Amino acid sequence: IGGASLDSDRNTRDGDVYQAIGFGKFFGDHLSVDFEYDEFEATYRDYNVAVPGATYDNWKLSTWGLMGRYHFTDNAFRPFIALGLGRTTHR
Repeated sequence: IGGASLDSDRNTRDGDVYQAIGFGKFFGDHLSVDFEYDEFEATYRDYNVAVPGATYDNWKLSTWGLMGRYHFTDNAFRPFIALGLGRTTHR
């Protein structure tokens, strides 16, 4: 769970909340796979001024992701190469 401070160009208010959850697993010493879901909701400031006739003031992003990583070492410092897939929806 976290908060966000967006720039004024987005015409949103500060302090909106986002949440995320993720799980990962190592397969051997060098391969890992992570799954993540996150959601961010915010509220437009002055939405009826920004979009005349609008009947909404909220927006939401939902993101699903799957990431595979190959770790080059098994030391404390673990550089890796990654490949991932994801999907983002919005309203």
